[in-house]
Amino acid sequence: MLDLGPLHNEVLTHIQQIINTPDLLVGSKVSHTTGALYGQEWETPELFSTVEAMADKMPHLKQLVVVFFNGAKETWKRFTSEFTPGGIIDEATLEEKELAWMPPTNDLNEGLLGSYRQFMRFKPLASLLHFNANAMYQRNDTQAWVDRNFLEEDHRDVMRMQREQEASGEEKKRQQELIEFETQRVARRKEAAEKSKQQKAEKNARLAQVPLILDAELAGKLKGNQLKEQLDAFKLAGAPFPIGVSKFNADKKRELLQSLIESLDKPEGWTLKVSEDKVEDQAPDEESDDPDAF
Repeated sequence: MLDLGPLHNEVLTHIQQIINTPDLLVGSKVSHTTGALYGQEWETPELFSTVEAMADKMPHLKQLVVVFFNGAKETWKRFTSEFTPGGIIDEATLEEKELAWMPPTNDLNEGLLGSYRQFMRFKPLASLLHFNANAMYQRNDTQAWVDRNFLEEDHRDVMRMQREQEASGEEKKRQQELIEFETQRVARRKEAAEKSKQQKAEKNARLAQVPLILDAELAGKLKGNQLKEQLDAFKLAGAPFPIGVSKFNADKKRELLQSLIESLDKPEGWTLKVSEDKVEDQAPDEESDDPDAF
């Protein structure tokens, strides 16, 4: 795994090529020789001919591909940051890499988990000890070793040890621990959900009493907690909010609030869910907290 730095860089380079030239994947001249990372044949070549045939119905497909791969690029860089030139892995010696050896994939664990799920599907009453013993028996070629080395008394000893292990109650104890853990986890989730629900109800009850500022000029002067409170109150009142508003800076939030005020009760705008007697103009407080808070 520690020698995969060059591979990660090749993937990143290929992602950037697709961002720069989305025609590598979308268009009439798409080819696996340039579109695939190592130029290998597509696993489903009919996909690309189908996309080409539907191109007229998807005018924004290239832009979507670019957006997707830009996101993939940032994620890939974050996941492989430890392989950056000059980093610990990059500068490690061969001896150090040997000491810290790890398999390049997690296929072994994933394969065993898949085998365990399939095993339990056909033998739901089997214990984990049974599965582990069976897996080791198959992987270690135990039968061949037993045939070469076991005497009659060895078979009796193994059966005796197995009976003692089953009678110890170890598997029953493990299952009980799993049940108790799951019960506690469900209880914690339920408690957290109830607490969140109560906090949301209390917050909504408070926001329902907040007078909405319907003067766009005054709204443009809000900042800090007052700006946040107005935005929360408008949202509760049914105002349409764009995705990612929590990441807006103070200026963008003020612009959003002003646009909501200006579009209120317009033919293509929105309508308040609260009664009109709760709506009044309110001048912003001169003292405020951090203008970027929201």
